[in-house]
Amino acid sequence: MTRADTLAGAAPFDAMSVDCHTAPGVGRAEFAQGLYPLPPKLFGIDTVWAPNELFWIVTHGITMTGMPAFGPTHNDKAIWSIVAFTSYVDELSYYDYSDCQKYFPLAEAPVQSSSLPCHPRASGDPF
Repeated sequence: MTRADTLAGAAPFDAMSVDCHTAPGVGRAEFAQGLYPLPPKLFGIDTVWAPNELFWIVTHGITMTGMPAFGPTHNDKAIWSIVAFTSYVDELSYYDYSDCQKYFPLAEAPVQSSSLPCHPRASGDPF
């Protein structure tokens, strides 16, 4: 994955993850503070889960939590960029993070469909 691929995950990360998982200088949205279980902050997440595990989580979501599946609306390349950015975001200051958003506006986030199902059931999910 190139640096450009990693930075391509900035806009979708900002659009879909920050409200729950936070970012440098950005706290959880009010609604996310009431989720149970509380969504984890992603700082150091790559020491907890391997990239392929994060890819699966972003693609399929996690049943019985607030974590939706983005696989139905995003292609694999876009999801890998989001996964790569979650590891990279640890290294950013608030100003660096803000800079990323300036160069990768939300309108350029690679999405396959205009509808995002709230919490679709992942195929093969036992629950």
